[in-house]
Amino acid sequence: VFQVRPVTRCTDTLEGHTDAVLHVQFSPDSASLASCGGDKMVRFWDTRTCMPRRSCSGHRHHVLCLAWAPDSQRLVSGDRSGELRLWDPSTGQPAGSPMKKHREWITCVAWEPMHATENGECVRFASASKDKLVRIWNSRLCSCVATLAGHTASVESVQWGGEGLLYTASRDRTIKVWAMNDASHVGKLVRTLSGHSHRVNALALNTHAVLRTGPYDHKRRRYADLADAR
Repeated sequence: VFQVRPVTRCTDTLEGHTDAVLHVQFSPDSASLASCGGDKMVRFWDTRTCMPRRSCSGHRHHVLCLAWAPDSQRLVSGDRSGELRLWDPSTGQPAGSPMKKHREWITCVAWEPMHATENGECVRFASASKDKLVRIWNSRLCSCVATLAGHTASVESVQWGGEGLLYTASRDRTIKVWAMNDASHVGKLVRTLSGHSHRVNALALNTHAVLRTGPYDHKRRRYADLADAR
C-alpha cells in the first residue's frame, strides 16, 4: 500500500508544439508520450527524461486524435481533413501510405486489443468521423476493410471490446454495438443502445472484463485465466 502525495506543483513542461495541443496519449509500455495539435505535427516524448524524441510532419491540417498500437510499435493519427497516417515511433517516419476515405474530420481512433486477435498481432484499428461513419483498417495494407454505417450524426467515440465487439457513440444520442469477428459479415450491427437525452461524447469499458478474456504479459504471452497469469 502506497501513500500518494498530493500534487502541489508542475514537475515538467514539454515544449515544442507551436499551436494548440489537441490530444496526448501514453504508450502501452509507458516509455513514451505522443502528442498532436494545431501545428499539424505529431510528436513523441521520452517519459523518463521528458525530452523530445521524434517530430513527425506530413499532415496538412490540424491533427485531432491519435492512438498507440497495443504493442507500442506504431501510432495512428487522424486530422481535420479526414486523413489517417501511421507512424513508427522509433524513427518518426511514416509506417505506410496515408489513408483517406472519410469525408470529414476524424474524431477518434482505436486499435483492436491484442487479446481479441487470434495470433496476438496488432493489425486492425477503427476510425470514427463527423461523416457519420466508422471505418475498419488493415494497418499492414493501409486499406479500409469495412465501413460501419448506421449512425445519423457525427460519431464521437469508438472502443474495442474484449469479445470481438466494437462500440461506437454518436451525436445521434445512441451507442451501437458491432460484431467484428463474424467471418461472413465483419461489422455487423448487433445492438443499438439508446436512452441518452443528448449526444454521447465518450465511452469507457470495464477493463476487468477484458482481463477475464485472456490477459497478456509484456512478452505478449497469452494465458488461459488470471490465475495462470500470476
